[in-house]
Amino acid sequence: MLKALGKRDDWHGLRVYGALLMAGTELFGHPGVHCLSGFYGPFERALRDQGANVSFAPADFRCFALLFEQEFAAGDGDGPGPA
Repeated sequence: MLKALGKRDDWHGLRVYGALLMAGTELFGHPGVHCLSGFYGPFERALRDQGANVSFAPADFRCFALLFEQEFAAGDGDGPGPA
């Protein structure tokens, strides 16, 4: 999925939450994309070194739901659509 998203170049304010990326993608090279990772592995470090907008949230996987809720509680209300 991340590789498919990387084929687009019209991202503005896209935030990707994850941990331990296992494959390279052009997605994080786009200026309108930010990656918040719960694990700073080799791919995250390489992306950072290449100038990608990657940050680290020292948390376990259970905390991502809380980070996600806080993001949209303080934001514009544009959370994800129905599952």
